[in-house]
Amino acid sequence: MDITLIPQDTFWLINKELAKKIGRDEAFLLSILRDYAKNKKMDNHGKLFFNLNYDKIKNDLKYSKYRINKMLKRLEEYNLIKTKIYSLKNGLYIYINELNDGK
Repeated sequence: MDITLIPQDTFWLINKELAKKIGRDEAFLLSILRDYAKNKKMDNHGKLFFNLNYDKIKNDLKYSKYRINKMLKRLEEYNLIKTKIYSLKNGLYIYINELNDGK
């Protein structure tokens, strides 16, 4: 296999220190959420706000909706994100708190 054929944007980065504090899967999910939010608008409090469908997360993570909800709740407990579930197409509204360091 020619390694040069793998595009750079096919990788996700996980913060090792954050993974030690909150868990590897949760840090991975946060990395994915930040990737989804790249081109989204920030509100006037410095939070990234975007909506997302569970199917998109399930496709990338290969986890069940139950497991994803568990990880989202854990990220909320650490005040790294805020979520609100809406019923239209099984989706979520998500705020990412960029100023929080995960303590």
